[in-house]
Amino acid sequence: MSQLILYDKDKLLEPFGLINTGVICYMNSLLQALVSCTAFNRVVLENEEYMHKTKIGTVLFAFITCATNTPKDAGGFSQKIVTTLVEELKVRHPNMDYGRGQDCASEGFRLLLELLNGPEIPLNDEVSVNPVSKIFQSKYKTNITCEKCNHKLESMEYRNQHIIHKYDNLARDILISVDIPADYKCDKCGEAGCSKKIVAITRIPEILVITDAIILACRMFHQPTTINPTPPGFVFDGIHGAIKYDKIAQVEQSGSLDSGHYIAKGIRQNLETYLFNDQSVSKIDKLSPTPNTFLTFYHVS
Repeated sequence: MSQLILYDKDKLLEPFGLINTGVICYMNSLLQALVSCTAFNRVVLENEEYMHKTKIGTVLFAFITCATNTPKDAGGFSQKIVTTLVEELKVRHPNMDYGRGQDCASEGFRLLLELLNGPEIPLNDEVSVNPVSKIFQSKYKTNITCEKCNHKLESMEYRNQHIIHKYDNLARDILISVDIPADYKCDKCGEAGCSKKIVAITRIPEILVITDAIILACRMFHQPTTINPTPPGFVFDGIHGAIKYDKIAQVEQSGSLDSGHYIAKGIRQNLETYLFNDQSVSKIDKLSPTPNTFLTFYHVS
Protein backbone atom coordinates (compact mmCIF):
# COMPACT_ATOMS: atom_id res chain seq x y z
CA MET A 1 0.00 0.00 0.00
CA SER A 2 1.62 3.26 -1.09
CA GLN A 3 1.78 6.31 1.11
CA LEU A 4 -0.44 9.21 0.18
CA ILE A 5 1.18 12.40 -1.09
CA LEU A 6 -0.73 15.08 0.78
CA TYR A 7 -1.27 18.65 -0.39
CA ASP A 8 1.81 20.70 0.52
CA LYS A 9 1.11 24.43 0.80
CA ASP A 10 4.85 25.09 1.13
CA LYS A 11 5.43 23.71 -2.39
CA LEU A 12 2.92 25.90 -4.21
CA LEU A 13 4.28 27.53 -7.37
CA GLU A 14 4.36 31.19 -8.30
CA PRO A 15 1.66 32.26 -10.75
CA PHE A 16 2.68 32.61 -14.40
CA GLY A 17 1.00 32.95 -17.78
CA LEU A 18 1.07 30.65 -20.82
CA ILE A 19 1.20 31.90 -24.39
CA ASN A 20 -1.73 31.06 -26.66
CA THR A 21 -0.29 30.55 -30.13
CA GLY A 22 -3.76 29.73 -31.49
CA VAL A 23 -6.59 27.50 -30.19
CA ILE A 24 -4.53 26.01 -27.35
CA CYS A 25 -6.33 27.75 -24.47
CA TYR A 26 -7.67 24.31 -23.50
CA MET A 27 -4.10 23.09 -22.84
CA ASN A 28 -3.07 26.34 -21.15
CA SER A 29 -5.95 26.00 -18.71
CA LEU A 30 -5.39 22.29 -18.13
CA LEU A 31 -1.70 22.83 -17.33
CA GLN A 32 -2.50 25.70 -14.96
CA ALA A 33 -4.89 23.45 -13.05
CA LEU A 34 -2.42 20.57 -12.94
CA VAL A 35 0.51 22.62 -11.63
CA SER A 36 -1.75 23.93 -8.86
CA CYS A 37 -1.71 20.33 -7.52
CA THR A 38 1.47 19.82 -5.50
CA ALA A 39 1.38 16.00 -5.81
CA PHE A 40 1.44 16.30 -9.61
CA ASN A 41 4.55 18.50 -9.59
CA ARG A 42 6.31 16.31 -7.04
CA VAL A 43 5.67 13.04 -8.87
CA VAL A 44 6.84 14.46 -12.21
CA LEU A 45 10.07 15.80 -10.70
CA GLU A 46 10.79 12.70 -8.61
CA ASN A 47 10.49 10.39 -11.63
CA GLU A 48 12.94 12.05 -14.01
CA GLU A 49 14.29 8.78 -15.42
CA TYR A 50 10.81 7.48 -16.21
CA MET A 51 9.66 10.82 -17.69
CA HIS A 52 12.54 10.73 -20.18
CA LYS A 53 11.33 7.41 -21.61
CA THR A 54 8.78 9.24 -23.77
CA LYS A 55 8.81 12.48 -25.76
CA ILE A 56 5.75 13.81 -23.94
CA GLY A 57 7.31 12.90 -20.60
CA THR A 58 10.51 14.73 -21.50
CA VAL A 59 8.75 17.98 -22.38
CA LEU A 60 6.40 17.71 -19.38
CA PHE A 61 9.38 17.23 -17.05
CA ALA A 62 11.07 20.29 -18.59
CA PHE A 63 7.88 22.31 -18.10
CA ILE A 64 7.47 21.42 -14.41
CA THR A 65 11.17 22.06 -13.80
CA CYS A 66 10.90 25.49 -15.41
CA ALA A 67 7.62 26.33 -13.65
CA THR A 68 9.24 25.43 -10.33
CA ASN A 69 12.57 27.23 -10.77
CA THR A 70 12.03 30.03 -13.30
CA PRO A 71 8.25 30.40 -13.84
CA LYS A 72 8.62 33.58 -15.91
CA ASP A 73 10.25 31.42 -18.61
CA ALA A 74 7.48 28.81 -18.75
CA GLY A 75 5.15 30.67 -21.11
CA GLY A 76 5.97 28.74 -24.29
CA PHE A 77 5.69 25.22 -22.94
CA SER A 78 2.01 24.72 -23.69
CA GLN A 79 2.65 24.87 -27.44
CA LYS A 80 5.56 22.43 -27.05
CA ILE A 81 3.32 19.99 -25.18
CA VAL A 82 0.52 20.21 -27.76
CA THR A 83 2.99 19.77 -30.63
CA THR A 84 4.51 16.72 -28.95
CA LEU A 85 1.06 15.23 -28.27
CA VAL A 86 0.11 15.57 -31.93
CA GLU A 87 3.42 14.07 -33.12
CA GLU A 88 3.09 11.12 -30.75
CA LEU A 89 -0.53 10.49 -31.78
CA LYS A 90 0.41 10.43 -35.47
CA VAL A 91 2.77 7.56 -34.69
CA ARG A 92 0.77 5.64 -32.11
CA HIS A 93 -2.81 6.42 -33.14
CA PRO A 94 -2.75 7.75 -36.73
CA ASN A 95 -6.53 7.61 -37.15
CA MET A 96 -7.22 9.96 -34.25
CA ASP A 97 -8.20 13.47 -35.38
CA TYR A 98 -6.47 15.70 -32.86
CA GLY A 99 -4.69 19.03 -32.95
CA ARG A 100 -6.53 20.58 -35.90
CA GLY A 101 -8.42 23.17 -33.88
CA GLN A 102 -9.82 23.82 -30.43
CA ASP A 103 -9.69 20.51 -28.60
CA CYS A 104 -11.31 19.40 -25.35
CA ALA A 105 -9.49 19.88 -22.03
CA SER A 106 -10.68 16.53 -20.64
CA GLU A 107 -9.53 14.70 -23.78
CA GLY A 108 -6.18 16.47 -23.60
CA PHE A 109 -5.83 15.39 -19.98
CA ARG A 110 -6.57 11.75 -20.80
CA LEU A 111 -4.15 11.68 -23.74
CA LEU A 112 -1.41 13.42 -21.77
CA LEU A 113 -1.49 10.72 -19.10
CA GLU A 114 -1.89 7.78 -21.47
CA LEU A 115 0.99 8.82 -23.72
CA LEU A 116 3.27 8.80 -20.68
CA ASN A 117 2.84 5.00 -20.64
CA GLY A 118 5.17 4.53 -23.58
CA PRO A 119 4.55 2.87 -26.95
CA GLU A 120 4.37 -0.66 -25.51
CA ILE A 121 1.05 0.16 -23.78
CA PRO A 122 -1.92 0.67 -26.17
CA LEU A 123 -3.96 3.87 -25.88
CA ASN A 124 -7.17 3.38 -23.87
CA ASP A 125 -5.58 0.37 -22.14
CA GLU A 126 -7.08 -0.20 -18.70
CA VAL A 127 -3.66 -0.86 -17.16
CA SER A 128 -1.77 2.31 -16.36
CA VAL A 129 1.88 1.86 -15.51
CA ASN A 130 3.24 5.38 -15.36
CA PRO A 131 3.71 7.05 -11.95
CA VAL A 132 1.88 10.26 -12.92
CA SER A 133 -1.35 8.48 -13.86
CA LYS A 134 -1.38 6.63 -10.54
CA ILE A 135 -1.98 9.78 -8.47
CA PHE A 136 -5.32 10.19 -10.28
CA GLN A 137 -6.47 6.59 -9.79
CA SER A 138 -7.76 4.24 -7.13
CA LYS A 139 -6.65 0.63 -7.06
CA TYR A 140 -8.61 -2.29 -5.60
CA LYS A 141 -8.13 -5.97 -4.99
CA THR A 142 -11.27 -8.10 -5.02
CA ASN A 143 -11.39 -11.60 -3.58
CA ILE A 144 -14.42 -13.85 -4.12
CA THR A 145 -14.68 -16.88 -1.82
CA CYS A 146 -17.22 -19.70 -1.52
CA GLU A 147 -18.70 -19.51 1.99
CA LYS A 148 -19.54 -23.22 1.95
CA CYS A 149 -16.13 -24.73 1.21
CA ASN A 150 -13.89 -21.62 1.61
CA HIS A 151 -12.51 -22.10 -1.87
CA LYS A 152 -11.13 -18.88 -3.38
CA LEU A 153 -12.95 -18.45 -6.66
CA GLU A 154 -11.38 -15.30 -8.03
CA SER A 155 -8.84 -12.64 -7.15
CA MET A 156 -8.86 -9.55 -9.36
CA GLU A 157 -7.30 -6.10 -9.39
CA TYR A 158 -9.01 -3.00 -10.75
CA ARG A 159 -8.15 0.63 -11.39
CA ASN A 160 -10.70 3.39 -11.80
CA GLN A 161 -10.77 6.03 -14.51
CA HIS A 162 -8.80 9.28 -14.41
CA ILE A 163 -11.91 11.47 -14.51
CA ILE A 164 -14.98 11.01 -12.32
CA HIS A 165 -18.15 12.08 -14.08
CA LYS A 166 -20.65 12.74 -11.30
CA TYR A 167 -20.42 14.24 -7.83
CA ASP A 168 -23.38 12.04 -6.89
CA ASN A 169 -21.37 8.89 -7.70
CA LEU A 170 -18.14 10.02 -6.09
CA ALA A 171 -17.89 7.42 -3.33
CA ARG A 172 -18.94 4.65 -5.71
CA ASP A 173 -16.36 5.66 -8.31
CA ILE A 174 -13.53 5.79 -5.77
CA LEU A 175 -14.55 2.74 -3.74
CA ILE A 176 -15.59 0.60 -6.68
CA SER A 177 -17.51 -2.63 -6.10
CA VAL A 178 -17.93 -5.68 -8.34
CA ASP A 179 -21.33 -7.36 -8.30
CA ILE A 180 -21.57 -11.15 -8.04
CA PRO A 181 -24.50 -12.81 -9.88
CA ALA A 182 -26.92 -14.63 -7.57
CA ASP A 183 -26.31 -17.90 -9.40
CA TYR A 184 -22.51 -17.62 -9.25
CA LYS A 185 -21.33 -21.25 -8.86
CA CYS A 186 -18.27 -22.51 -7.00
CA ASP A 187 -16.02 -24.49 -9.36
CA LYS A 188 -14.91 -26.77 -6.48
CA CYS A 189 -18.05 -27.79 -4.57
CA GLY A 190 -20.60 -26.80 -7.24
CA GLU A 191 -22.73 -24.78 -4.80
CA ALA A 192 -24.41 -21.70 -6.26
CA GLY A 193 -25.32 -18.47 -4.47
CA CYS A 194 -22.82 -18.95 -1.61
CA SER A 195 -20.12 -16.54 -2.75
CA LYS A 196 -18.70 -13.85 -0.49
CA LYS A 197 -16.94 -10.84 -1.94
CA ILE A 198 -14.29 -8.79 -0.14
CA VAL A 199 -13.04 -5.59 -1.76
CA ALA A 200 -9.77 -4.23 -0.37
CA ILE A 201 -8.65 -0.82 -1.59
CA THR A 202 -4.88 -0.69 -2.06
CA ARG A 203 -4.59 2.98 -2.97
CA ILE A 204 -6.78 6.05 -3.31
CA PRO A 205 -6.03 8.97 -5.62
CA GLU A 206 -4.16 12.03 -4.43
CA ILE A 207 -6.03 14.13 -6.98
CA LEU A 208 -9.68 13.87 -8.03
CA VAL A 209 -10.63 15.36 -11.40
CA ILE A 210 -14.38 15.70 -11.70
CA THR A 211 -16.69 16.68 -14.50
CA ASP A 212 -20.39 16.64 -13.65
CA ALA A 213 -22.82 15.78 -16.45
CA ILE A 214 -25.37 18.12 -14.87
CA ILE A 215 -22.96 21.03 -15.21
CA LEU A 216 -22.22 20.27 -18.84
CA ALA A 217 -25.80 19.60 -19.91
CA CYS A 218 -27.74 22.18 -17.92
CA ARG A 219 -25.15 24.79 -16.92
CA MET A 220 -26.06 24.24 -13.29
CA PHE A 221 -23.36 24.04 -10.66
CA HIS A 222 -22.65 22.10 -7.51
CA GLN A 223 -18.97 22.32 -6.63
CA PRO A 224 -18.23 22.06 -2.89
CA THR A 225 -14.93 23.44 -1.63
CA THR A 226 -14.30 20.29 0.42
CA ILE A 227 -15.50 16.74 -0.13
CA ASN A 228 -15.24 13.55 1.92
CA PRO A 229 -16.14 10.57 -0.26
CA THR A 230 -15.15 7.87 2.23
CA PRO A 231 -17.70 6.03 4.38
CA PRO A 232 -17.67 5.93 8.23
CA GLY A 233 -15.04 3.57 9.62
CA PHE A 234 -12.90 3.76 6.49
CA VAL A 235 -9.20 3.13 7.13
CA PHE A 236 -6.43 3.76 4.62
CA ASP A 237 -2.68 4.22 5.05
CA GLY A 238 -3.06 4.63 8.80
CA ILE A 239 -5.72 7.31 8.35
CA HIS A 240 -8.94 6.41 10.17
CA GLY A 241 -12.32 7.75 9.15
CA ALA A 242 -12.76 10.79 6.94
CA ILE A 243 -10.27 11.49 4.17
CA LYS A 244 -10.71 15.06 3.01
CA TYR A 245 -10.19 16.52 -0.45
CA ASP A 246 -10.01 20.30 -0.94
CA LYS A 247 -10.76 22.09 -4.18
CA ILE A 248 -7.50 23.39 -5.62
CA ALA A 249 -8.31 24.43 -9.18
CA GLN A 250 -11.00 24.54 -11.83
CA VAL A 251 -11.08 24.78 -15.62
CA GLU A 252 -13.93 26.79 -17.13
CA GLN A 253 -15.19 26.68 -20.69
CA SER A 254 -17.50 29.12 -22.47
CA GLY A 255 -19.02 28.80 -25.93
CA SER A 256 -19.05 25.61 -27.97
CA LEU A 257 -16.48 22.86 -27.41
CA ASP A 258 -14.89 23.33 -30.84
CA SER A 259 -14.76 27.12 -30.88
CA GLY A 260 -15.15 28.32 -27.29
CA HIS A 261 -12.58 29.55 -24.80
CA TYR A 262 -11.00 27.98 -21.71
CA ILE A 263 -9.67 29.67 -18.60
CA ALA A 264 -8.42 28.29 -15.30
CA LYS A 265 -8.52 29.32 -11.67
CA GLY A 266 -6.15 27.91 -9.10
CA ILE A 267 -4.45 28.32 -5.74
CA ARG A 268 -0.76 29.20 -5.83
CA GLN A 269 2.01 30.54 -3.65
CA ASN A 270 0.96 31.90 -0.23
CA LEU A 271 -2.44 30.21 -0.76
CA GLU A 272 -3.57 33.05 -3.00
CA THR A 273 -6.07 32.36 -5.79
CA TYR A 274 -5.54 33.44 -9.39
CA LEU A 275 -7.41 33.59 -12.68
CA PHE A 276 -5.34 32.31 -15.60
CA ASN A 277 -6.48 33.49 -19.01
CA ASP A 278 -3.61 32.46 -21.30
CA GLN A 279 -0.83 35.02 -20.64
CA SER A 280 -3.04 37.15 -18.41
CA VAL A 281 -2.84 36.38 -14.69
CA SER A 282 -4.91 38.21 -12.08
CA LYS A 283 -5.57 37.67 -8.40
CA ILE A 284 -9.14 36.78 -7.34
CA ASP A 285 -10.77 36.31 -3.95
CA LYS A 286 -11.45 32.57 -4.04
CA LEU A 287 -12.52 29.57 -6.11
CA SER A 288 -16.24 30.06 -6.61
CA PRO A 289 -18.72 27.78 -8.40
CA THR A 290 -19.72 28.93 -11.88
CA PRO A 291 -22.05 27.50 -14.53
CA ASN A 292 -19.07 27.34 -16.92
CA THR A 293 -16.94 24.99 -14.83
CA PHE A 294 -15.74 22.13 -17.01
CA LEU A 295 -13.28 20.30 -14.74
CA THR A 296 -12.73 20.57 -11.00
CA PHE A 297 -9.51 19.45 -9.30
CA TYR A 298 -9.48 18.25 -5.68
CA HIS A 299 -6.33 17.34 -3.73
CA VAL A 300 -6.19 15.03 -0.70
CA SER A 301 -5.29 17.16 2.29
